[in-house]
Amino acid sequence: MDSNSTSNMAVQLEQYCMDTLLPDLNVDPVASSSGYHEPMSQYWRDYLRKLRGIKVFIYDTETAQLVFISDSVQYIADHVGIHRSTILRYTTTAELFLNRFLISYDPITEMENAESLTLDKFMDLLSSVRSEYDNATVQPNSKPILAENLLYPP
Repeated sequence: MDSNSTSNMAVQLEQYCMDTLLPDLNVDPVASSSGYHEPMSQYWRDYLRKLRGIKVFIYDTETAQLVFISDSVQYIADHVGIHRSTILRYTTTAELFLNRFLISYDPITEMENAESLTLDKFMDLLSSVRSEYDNATVQPNSKPILAENLLYPP
């Protein structure tokens, strides 16, 4: 645009671009309107997650195979229930999550990478391993405690 252009001319150009490009993202289709945005479509959410996300591979060391792939750390945090900081810890230290799962940002060629589990099947596997893990004596010196909310009692 020319340096002498008015704000009205900028709005007209913005509207022309929006009408020409027909964006499907979280945008208001009217230039300089209220600013209300429709929710982003699931297609674009998935697209942007894959574009910006860091791929995560989870391997089962007991079976030596890939059990789950995610396009982003946030997807695992939201759907699997493993916190982002936990993923970071296990990817940088190469420790085993729940003494069984290896979490990596890179595929591991020494393990079978054929087909990973669906989210539901991986959640089932994870919950069974978690129940076994919780029943095992992981910290023999640990002591149970009772915590009570004094400000908001039940």
